[in-house]
Amino acid sequence: MHLRVLEALGRVPPRRRRPARMLGVTLPPPLKPEQTARLRKALPGYAGILDDVAALLEEDAGALNLPDVTPEALLAAQAEQKYLAAREAVAQAVYRSLFEQRMQVDDRAMKMLEKIARRINALKEDDRDLPARWKLAALAGTDDLRRPLPERFKWALRRTCTIAPVAMVPSTC
Repeated sequence: MHLRVLEALGRVPPRRRRPARMLGVTLPPPLKPEQTARLRKALPGYAGILDDVAALLEEDAGALNLPDVTPEALLAAQAEQKYLAAREAVAQAVYRSLFEQRMQVDDRAMKMLEKIARRINALKEDDRDLPARWKLAALAGTDDLRRPLPERFKWALRRTCTIAPVAMVPSTC
């Protein structure tokens, strides 16, 4: 719906920050593709072993000599990963629901447009100006609005087609 209609109905779409606040996460600017490509890919099940690795690291911290990797940092990363994964699952479910609802609305709207296009196509013999008034001249000639004819091929609709009288001679279509 148009934003003014939504405002009149009292259903203004929420901003991005409000859903992020509801989920308890921050909304930083999106990463650039090259930044995303540099991120390490997580191994399946790695978050489940972080506490075991933290315990082992605590025992062997002196032998491994990794001052920037601590058991506390591993446990904090595990907690943050679980926190974000839970919220990501909720956001995915909400996104999927919104996506499917929008697709259903698209389907209903396309069905109505197809009915209009079919009616225009059926009535264009009685009223040749009808497609021009509706500005659906290209769409009224097709029965399937899901795949309208590309602009570069619309010249073919205007071209008159002649069929050769002899079967051996190729037609000009």
